[in-house]
Amino acid sequence: MYDMYFSELDEALLKKLDYSGGCLVKKFSSYTYYESEKKKIKNKNILLGALIKTTSKKEIRKFSQEFRRADILYAFHCSDEVSRTAFEEGLVDIVIPLLSGRKNFMKQLNSGFDTAMARFGANNNVCLGFSFKDFSEDTMVSALMKQNARLCKKYKTPFLILSGAETKYEYISPGILSAFGELIGFDKKQSKEALTITPSNFWNRKNCVMPGVKVID
Repeated sequence: MYDMYFSELDEALLKKLDYSGGCLVKKFSSYTYYESEKKKIKNKNILLGALIKTTSKKEIRKFSQEFRRADILYAFHCSDEVSRTAFEEGLVDIVIPLLSGRKNFMKQLNSGFDTAMARFGANNNVCLGFSFKDFSEDTMVSALMKQNARLCKKYKTPFLILSGAETKYEYISPGILSAFGELIGFDKKQSKEALTITPSNFWNRKNCVMPGVKVID
């Protein structure tokens, strides 16, 4: 199983919690800086993700181009317009929408994710991220996550369940993350796959130098 962390990663604790690997996610000022930080990571099961938080479509397009060789690209709590563009154009690997503090539409919930985005996500292989930290900080987002989960299931949009931990004190076990997935509407099999099969694609991609060729240690 795999999890993704923001700002701090503790490899020993990761192993103790029985994760196969982890991804440290940070915002980088340049790809050169990203590369310098990437070189410090010696464990092949640890990935380094690049994050952007913006309200500008121009910025996310530039980010996608500059960091295209990064292990994983995240659009994190961006504006709805930017998140939509990320899905439509396949600019990132994972979109984590901002759910807290939203104003709902007159006859439906405003979850920052809709039918068109779900379809584009499925076609462009862009994952929707469900963050336990977002849920734990505002349990009112549960209904929004449930709506998004229904869309993912209906349109076969890839999705990930992650802790979103910012410090090692916020790390949680795979069992709790799986239960979180079931709480927001996925079944047990879907929740487990969101912690195993879906994220493993990123780790497998890292070890491929070209299609059909894998790096063997």
